[in-house]
Amino acid sequence: MLTGDIGSGKSTIVDAITTLLLPAHRISYDKAAGAETKERSLGSYVLGYHKSERNEETGTSRPVGLRDRHTFSVILGVFVNRSYDSKVTLAQAFWFASNTNQPNRFFVVADRQLAIVTDFAGFGDNIATLKQRLRTSGARTHDHFPQYGTDFRRQLGIDSEQAMELFHQTVSMKSVGNLNDFVRSHMLEPFNADVWTKRLVNHFEDLTKAHDAVRTARDQLAELGPLLDDCDSFDRLAAEIESLRDQRDALRFYCAERKVVLLTRQIAGLLADIDTHQEKLTATTSQLTQLRTRKEELALQRAGLGGNRLTDIERQITDAGAERDRRQARSARYHELLAAGGLSPMDGAEQFARRRAEVPRTSHHPRRRAAQPAQQRPQGQPRCAAAALC
Repeated sequence: MLTGDIGSGKSTIVDAITTLLLPAHRISYDKAAGAETKERSLGSYVLGYHKSERNEETGTSRPVGLRDRHTFSVILGVFVNRSYDSKVTLAQAFWFASNTNQPNRFFVVADRQLAIVTDFAGFGDNIATLKQRLRTSGARTHDHFPQYGTDFRRQLGIDSEQAMELFHQTVSMKSVGNLNDFVRSHMLEPFNADVWTKRLVNHFEDLTKAHDAVRTARDQLAELGPLLDDCDSFDRLAAEIESLRDQRDALRFYCAERKVVLLTRQIAGLLADIDTHQEKLTATTSQLTQLRTRKEELALQRAGLGGNRLTDIERQITDAGAERDRRQARSARYHELLAAGGLSPMDGAEQFARRRAEVPRTSHHPRRRAAQPAQQRPQGQPRCAAAALC
């Protein structure tokens, strides 16, 4: 609460604080003093208008300012939290460009206490130099109010822009009539119930449609589940069949490749065997040639040493061997016939002579002839042992 005489500057202090905390398009200057709209402006505050002078010749009046367009103005406020021993400084610097009615400005936020005399003086006429000096000292400068507003609300612990709106509505109030109207008008945001009701109904209908669509889709998926399983089984079997078909088609090439490998290995082994046997054949042929040469040499030597007689002896030996074999065969046959006639075998010439005498008697004995009928004798068998020796 500010109290003081009329014209002591209460409304000016309120307008300065409002300028620090609210955007320009939301501010109505000199509202606390009950002034008409547009009676005071940011430009008039920057130039320091404090009275009006009347021109006697023209009969008009004009405002008188403390500053001209070549100077600049600064609003600076320091906010102190004694419990945490922290300070935050908000400041705005204003200056006029050529031929403009509203001043240009930039915004400053610092986490320490600043002063106009020490921090905003002695920089010449270049505003960029002032900005650079402030940034070097740790302050943050902004060219637009939204970034500046976000920065100082975070430093001052103001959570919502609605609080600044409430401050804007109440900062210039001198009395409160109806508290309910005050709360409804200044502390609550405007609310259109019809629009929100329609939006709520439409949203509920959308949710209902979405829910029905989800249920329909779930039912369709449940119905399509077996079909999808069959499709998966079909795809799996088709892939397996295709794989087996590819393996079958590749089997002959695989077998041919394996056959080539085995035949190549066998050919290599056979070629190695051929080389080995070829060496043996060469050695054997050479040895055979040597032996034939030696045979011829020995044949010539034998011919020179009575070789013809030896040839006759060898022929006689061969003939005698054949005769021996013939006679052994006839002797074996004779002994078989003796055994068939019930006679004992013989060992020498004397026994042979006795057997020749015994054979006729054996062949004419009536009992022996009856014991062996003619139809049981082997075909072509002689009637007596003596006949076999003839």
